[in-house]
Amino acid sequence: CMRREERILPSTVVREHVEEKAEAIAQAESRPVGRKEKQRLKDEVLVDLLPRAFTRSSHLFAYIDPAAGWVVVDSGTAKKAEDLLSALRETLGSLRVRPLAVANSPAMVMTRWVENTPADGFALGDECELKEPVDNGGVMRGRRIDLASAEVKSHLDAGMQVAKLAVDWQERIGCLLCDDLGIRRLRFLDLVMQEAADIEADDALARFDADFALMGMELARFIPAVVEAFGGLDE
Repeated sequence: CMRREERILPSTVVREHVEEKAEAIAQAESRPVGRKEKQRLKDEVLVDLLPRAFTRSSHLFAYIDPAAGWVVVDSGTAKKAEDLLSALRETLGSLRVRPLAVANSPAMVMTRWVENTPADGFALGDECELKEPVDNGGVMRGRRIDLASAEVKSHLDAGMQVAKLAVDWQERIGCLLCDDLGIRRLRFLDLVMQEAADIEADDALARFDADFALMGMELARFIPAVVEAFGGLDE
């Protein structure tokens, strides 16, 4: 787990202090305050206010699977994941990792799933995002929809591709698969939740350890299944 603290300093507060300083200079020296001088005043205000600003903490979880060679980061954005990897790299001295790459286009594979049938072990949910495969192309988002509906089919017939797709895997994991290989809104389904409930834990720490171990075992099976469905690793 990586904990990050950031200072909370609203832009309105900074702007008010800058304007107060600029007004004081204008009145004292009978002259207007230019843009460059205001930028310098802003820098001075930030230096003065940041040490006194409130802090906000955030936590980012990750785990390393040495057997599979994965670093799994619980983040929906690439930047936050890279921040955590950078912190690991700084701590360890070096960390050679590369983004996950698969042999087949996830968008084309997921499009075939919606048009025909999904890969073994996967079941389609009721949510998808379709995109035109061009820069600044159109987007269609649907929730709680029948993916076999005429509306979805018409968009696919027009050349749109699936960019995000809700799926269940072996009745154990549900998630939103994305064409950038992100796995969003991952949740464990009833079978896994019941297994977790059956594990005895004496306190919160023991419960966390048990849940984390179960999560690791599930993802150790799920991630390779996703990779295989997309044609395997692109070596």
